[in-house]
Amino acid sequence: INGFAGRWLSVFPNGGSACVHNSAAHEMMGEAWRLDWKLARLEEDGSVVSVTFEAATTQTPFNLVRTITLRSNDPVFDVVETVTNTSRQPMSFMWGQHLTFSAERYGDGDWVLDVAATRAETNTGSFLDPDARQPGLRQNLFPADGDFAWPSLETVEGVAIDGARIPRSGSTENCDMIYLHGCDGWFALMNRRQACGVYMRWPAERLPYLWYWQNFRGSLGYPWFGTGDIFALEPFTSYPAYGLAEAAKRGVQCELVPGQSVTFPMNFGWIEGRSRISNVGDLPEFRVHASHLES
Repeated sequence: INGFAGRWLSVFPNGGSACVHNSAAHEMMGEAWRLDWKLARLEEDGSVVSVTFEAATTQTPFNLVRTITLRSNDPVFDVVETVTNTSRQPMSFMWGQHLTFSAERYGDGDWVLDVAATRAETNTGSFLDPDARQPGLRQNLFPADGDFAWPSLETVEGVAIDGARIPRSGSTENCDMIYLHGCDGWFALMNRRQACGVYMRWPAERLPYLWYWQNFRGSLGYPWFGTGDIFALEPFTSYPAYGLAEAAKRGVQCELVPGQSVTFPMNFGWIEGRSRISNVGDLPEFRVHASHLES
């Protein structure tokens, strides 16, 4: 995790904690986020620009290709990421996108997470977290292995909390992971007062989970030392955030045979004129080529 600078990260082939799986040592959050992505192609056609980057993992045999497309006067951009198994044997992986947001920027009391989730698990499997063996390093607001009907959450003391509302900056000090089920391939972070926000769409069948990580100055010791004041929204293939080995035990890992590829298309955009997204029909149409869902 050294060198983490927030922003939008691709998490692959390991999600969450470091682990060993099939004799391979996987680092925390996998390799993809720290790879040296190289420019492979730049295409410009009038008002449309597409940039393609490529990278190869070094601890595992995968090739990654990411294409970002922007259109003039369009507040939505497209991201398409393709993963290929370059080995001669089947390979397992977890894959997700880690979008980081500033708790201070979104903590004015007006921002709400709109999502189609029906169920929320809190700190699932947290006994696997290395910090669990060092009492006091992780300040959890929500119970381990909690299971709630979203957005109605309860704290470890039984206090009811609206999980959809982004907490006011400085109002809490906690570090928790919330796993949202039934998100239907989208989330929207909306400002109720100013009627605007950002949203993301993805293929729900390929990324069935949304991780909602809260680090509101509640993680002491390395690497945050109580200074982290961020949260992240992470569409993911698998859960919980305790590595590929744990995902494999639960049977929620992904697998590619030799030479096989899989593609993950996504849209991310800005919305104005709406204070709330009630369902996917309130969002712009998902821009995805049919071929992206065939592989």
